[in-house]
Amino acid sequence: MTINDSIRTRDWSKLRYYDPAIILRYFREIELGIADLNIDERVRTLRTNMLKPHREGREAALLCHGIGSAVLNTTVYFARSEESDYDFISLWITDVTQHYSPVQIKEYVPSDINPYLDLNKLISSLQKYSDSRDLTVGIHMNREGTIDIPKIIIPQLNIRELWLFGSLTQDQSKWFLIGDLLKDKSYYEFYYPA
Repeated sequence: MTINDSIRTRDWSKLRYYDPAIILRYFREIELGIADLNIDERVRTLRTNMLKPHREGREAALLCHGIGSAVLNTTVYFARSEESDYDFISLWITDVTQHYSPVQIKEYVPSDINPYLDLNKLISSLQKYSDSRDLTVGIHMNREGTIDIPKIIIPQLNIRELWLFGSLTQDQSKWFLIGDLLKDKSYYEFYYPA
C-alpha cells in the first residue's frame, strides 16, 4: 500500500456509510406512497436534475445489496463520495479487515430515453478510466429485454471489476447480478429487501 492509498483509506473511513437494505426499504415506502398520485413520470422515476443523486443512491444501494447478499454473504455498505472517477465508496468487513472500493455507476437507460444506446459502446466508454485499477463499475441494466452475454465485447479496461445488475420482475422484487465481467461472468440472483 502506498502513502496515497493510506491517505485515501483514512479519508474513506471518515465517511458516513449506509446499509443498502435500509435505504432500499425507504425507497420502496416512497414508491408505494406515491404510486396512486398524479405525478410527472420524470419525478416518479427520479429523472430530474434535482432527483439524480437519489436515483444514483438507489442504484448504489442495489449494487451493494446484490454483491453483499449474493456474492460476499455480508453487508456491503456505501457512502457518497463523488470524485473524478467514482460516485461512491463501498465498505465491507471480513474477519477484522475493512475493505474499501470506489464505485462508478452507469445506466443502460430505457429505450424510450435513448433507443440508440448500445451496451458494447457503453462498456467501451469505460476506457476513459485510464488510471483506475481499484475502481468497480456497476451498470444498471434499466432496459427490458434479454442480455446476450457472448455478444458482450469487453475491451482492455484499467478497472478492478465490472458488474451488470437489473430487475428480473415487473414489481422489481427479484434482481440479477452478472460479474465480474472482467473475470468469470458469474450469474447471481437476489431479492429486493422486504
